[in-house]
Amino acid sequence: MVLGQFSVAPDGSVTEVNKVKLSGRTNEVQVAWAGSGLLGVSTGDGSVRLWNLDSGDNYVLSLQGPSYRDQEYVTCLSYSENKKILCAGTNLGSVAMWKFEEHKPGEDEYSSDPEKDWKLQNPSVISGAVKQVSWGSTQNLLAVNTVRDVYILNEQRMVASYKDQVSVVQVSPTQLSVDVFSGGSHLELRAEIQVRGVHNSVDHLLLWNKKKMVVYEITSDATHLRVVASFPCEAESGVLHEGSIYSIEGQSIQVHSLQGTVKQTLNFTESEGEPIGLDVCGNFLVTATLQGIVKLWDLSRREAKPHTQGKQMSEAIKDFGEIISARCNCNGTRVSISIAQTSLLPDPKLYIWDIENDNVTYFNFASGRSEDDDVDGTAPPNSADSTSSKDGGLHDR
Repeated sequence: MVLGQFSVAPDGSVTEVNKVKLSGRTNEVQVAWAGSGLLGVSTGDGSVRLWNLDSGDNYVLSLQGPSYRDQEYVTCLSYSENKKILCAGTNLGSVAMWKFEEHKPGEDEYSSDPEKDWKLQNPSVISGAVKQVSWGSTQNLLAVNTVRDVYILNEQRMVASYKDQVSVVQVSPTQLSVDVFSGGSHLELRAEIQVRGVHNSVDHLLLWNKKKMVVYEITSDATHLRVVASFPCEAESGVLHEGSIYSIEGQSIQVHSLQGTVKQTLNFTESEGEPIGLDVCGNFLVTATLQGIVKLWDLSRREAKPHTQGKQMSEAIKDFGEIISARCNCNGTRVSISIAQTSLLPDPKLYIWDIENDNVTYFNFASGRSEDDDVDGTAPPNSADSTSSKDGGLHDR
């Protein structure tokens, strides 16, 4: 239980710099770098001690939170320099992560109270004690070894939904925080699936993960959630409206009942391309396609009816690459569209399709001007680059 620090000379000779006696509940010491000159050490308890080799200072990161248990202890460590995340596996199957918050230019890399710079995240939970964790190279993947099984965890953006005074926010792969503001209720939901998408109405909650959809009902007193239905569904995205589920499945939009029965299919031609996003507002459903077409349906009747002919945005927008999102207003008269340019960088303009007049105008957020005031319709130099990420493609939105 002795940790030694050594200096290695160019000729291969080794000189001892420091030696520390460790104490812990087991003889298994876990050691991993956690930054430049920063060493993470765990000795079989529910904490990781970080040791700054340059200054000699050390401090402790603990598994203290509602998602962790008292008998839980660290069994392995791994650090991602790209993400600034220290990962720890535990004996109870939790994959804990501390994220180091970047400092602003000019600030010291480590503050006077450095342990506050590390933020403990909600864990991913698997079956079995974790024996080893290891980050992938550039693919945002984490391998978790439990001896019996090996899991590959893929980084997934958290999802959220807000509608009809109900807020749903994902806090872990299977856990969501639900607030019903009209009744002042707060609920915690642990789903039966790993959630990839969520949408809600005033009294229902829809979850999906490209393999299955699960529908929950919010009870009238907003005190708990109960499962209404669970059915196989390879949906990319979905929305709830008036007791129906509209989901993108391959080349079409399927209209399901809340129990999963298919009631109607909205098809797309090959020239229109696959649907890639859904939005519902009032009684209107809007979607965009891979070929840059925006289509709307009126949902006020028993079956969805086309509200207008589709609009080909590449004919109305210069330097058009692909649609990032399309949203309609509550009376189906206008649609807002954000796009990526041919370079796949997000366009700083928000486009508005006026359906009644069939024209497209825009507001340029880079220049702060509308179409009437924007003389050449272009953004200032580097404005798009400075406000967007290089991976700003459609499927990351």
